[in-house]
Amino acid sequence: MVAFSPSGRQILLGDYNGQVLVLPATGRKVRVLGPPGPRISDVEFNKSGSEFVTASASGVVTVWAARDGRPLLSIDACPSPNTASFSPDGSKIVVACGDGSAPVFAVVTGRQLTVLSAASAGTVSSAAFSPDGKTIVTAVDVGDAGGVQIWNSELAIPSLPALERLAEQRVTRKLTAAERKEYLTGISG
Repeated sequence: MVAFSPSGRQILLGDYNGQVLVLPATGRKVRVLGPPGPRISDVEFNKSGSEFVTASASGVVTVWAARDGRPLLSIDACPSPNTASFSPDGSKIVVACGDGSAPVFAVVTGRQLTVLSAASAGTVSSAAFSPDGKTIVTAVDVGDAGGVQIWNSELAIPSLPALERLAEQRVTRKLTAAERKEYLTGISG
């Protein structure tokens, strides 16, 4: 796996020995990050280039400081992550997992915000945020076939008040008694 920083000044290489090689674009003075381990399946910079993320075959996703190569956060994401991608604002990471899921994590805390599950049995081979951050797209491989799923990333919000505000924006009328019973089962009020 290879990634250029947004400025074009750094190149990341994830290798089969579980290490990340950081090269200046000039090709001089390579830095090696991390001890040998399971292969790196993906590397990606955030939009500002201040951080990058790696996905390891061990199931660990790590956020690194691009300036000094210091690990900032390690997340036990899932078995066999294929890719890990930042949201445009750098606050979230979506991980494409071999088990058919795509969990979304908060970058600062590592807290899992939601899990997107493939509609059919298969592997989520890739996952990414749209440029505006409102959508997540996942590519699902099922044997010789596959598909694409599109998700609303606004639902990957960690707080109930924020979800309530989102619902108030979307539901512009009072629900009928039948709608409340159907949609809000188990919620009082």
